Amino acid sequence: MSAARTALMACAAATIAGCTAILGIDKDYGDLPGGAGGGAATANGGSVPGSGAPATATWPMYSGTTIVLGAMTTGAVSATSATLTGLVAQDVANGAARFDVPTDIWNAETGRNADRYVQFTVPVTSGTFALDTISVRAGSGGGSYMLWDIVYSLSPDLSSPTALGTALSGVKDTLVTNSYSRLGVNISAGQTLYLRVYPYDSTTTLGKSLMLANVVVSGVTH
Repeated sequence: MSAARTALMACAAATIAGCTAILGIDKDYGDLPGGAGGGAATANGGSVPGSGAPATATWPMYSGTTIVLGAMTTGAVSATSATLTGLVAQDVANGAARFDVPTDIWNAETGRNADRYVQFTVPVTSGTFALDTISVRAGSGGGSYMLWDIVYSLSPDLSSPTALGTALSGVKDTLVTNSYSRLGVNISAGQTLYLRVYPYDSTTTLGKSLMLANVVVSGVTH
């Protein structure tokens, strides 16, 4: 049996530390797949937040049969109530708050309308908030294949936002979880995170609505 095969068999029965000693590998685990050990794994171009205190802002969007735009927070983070632009609150159904256009008629559009959105904000008043994950449960109420875009920015006019998802969709009255993790965005004191959901439809339609529930922004504070 070769020396290399003998070493590999011994490694298989050893701990990670023992294995590295047997094979003569330097004990810096930062290069292991998935960022195990000291290295930072990345996704969506970001990095896993380092040490810090967990912080989360959540907009449940409804309670019972009432639409609720206020936010709940845990940790050292603040959040303001969701705001509607070009939309009106409709009702609660199928486990979500539903939002419609004022005329109830959605005109056919090939992309998001800059004047129609639900906005969520997380102002950072001290220290740094390291944004890790944004999760939005959304759906197409009253009919299938309503579309929505999810974007965020640190600029209040969202002139050059980061798009997390575009032309997202779903079947009638069913929520879809759109989750984006390891964003790796550091937001300093004095800055604000702006998150928007833009609903639209590719065909002219009547009676549809944007469904929203449990919008969550999470990360750590330093």
